[in-house]
Amino acid sequence: MTLKTSIATVSISGDLREKLAAIAAAGFDGVEIFENDFLAFDGSPAEVGRMISPPGRRRAYSGRQNHRP
Repeated sequence: MTLKTSIATVSISGDLREKLAAIAAAGFDGVEIFENDFLAFDGSPAEVGRMISPPGRRRAYSGRQNHRP
């Protein structure tokens, strides 16, 4: 069995783009996006999806399930 690694964006400094780039460069399999990082991001949800969707990368989102900006 192979264990997967993941990290939350709250664990890293910078804006969301910088954080996701650092997470990808470090080779993590998954990422949990902290709600405040997502809300402060000036792009669209689709853009975030493209940034975290390279082959092999898993998606996990945190925050309130019923939140609508």
